[in-house]
Amino acid sequence: MMRRQARVDGTHDDRKADFKACGCTVVDLHATGISGLPDFLLGCMGANHLVECKDPSTPYGRAGLSKSQARFAGQCNGGPVYVVETMSDVLELIVLWRTRKRMVRP
Repeated sequence: MMRRQARVDGTHDDRKADFKACGCTVVDLHATGISGLPDFLLGCMGANHLVECKDPSTPYGRAGLSKSQARFAGQCNGGPVYVVETMSDVLELIVLWRTRKRMVRP
């Protein structure tokens, strides 16, 4: 389902900058017009990851995933859709991805 204008959480640009500062490749997906698609496609630690940003200071952000975002996440046959709110969340995800990468090395 196409939409006219994607809603962007207030922390969107900050989280984008945080991921870039940590060495991730960031593809901003929010303006694609595809309903429910997460905000970012990230390249990090040799893998791609889908990430949704939420701003906990707003009612929209505190509500969590929208219906279309939850539907996309539930129907996605790839990896999980991660949700970040803060720089701390960004760092926790990168640590998780680094740990998983070490676990699967031959």
